[in-house]
Amino acid sequence: MQDEEAVKGLLFPTKALRNAAAHNGNMLSTLGSKLKKPVGSISKMAIEELGIDRELVSLAKRAPIVHDFTALALCYMHLVKSEDARGDAAEKLLTLRRRFMAHIDYFSKQGELKNGLTMLGEVMNRAAGRLSRP
Repeated sequence: MQDEEAVKGLLFPTKALRNAAAHNGNMLSTLGSKLKKPVGSISKMAIEELGIDRELVSLAKRAPIVHDFTALALCYMHLVKSEDARGDAAEKLLTLRRRFMAHIDYFSKQGELKNGLTMLGEVMNRAAGRLSRP
């Protein structure tokens, strides 16, 4: 029951990310944007379930893409039980993380953007680790 309640809070941000992707939304341009009210449970889950540093979460939680991507990763971790699907997702997350982090130094003078990318990288890395465990 507790798992069902946790997943319910993840569905709306996951849907928002899906819609942005389906309609060719420029999601990375939102890294400098701020959500009016981020969902606190997603931040809490990022800290508790993924083990992401509380300070990093607080720096990046209001960026829409970070918020929604974190929700998607958590939702996937809760819903997908197939070891093959989880392993495949973990591999793809690590590949995507390598691409995102390859030139993070380009953004050294843009704090919010760098924090958002760092948080996305941590979400990908930590979720991949959790997904690849049996």
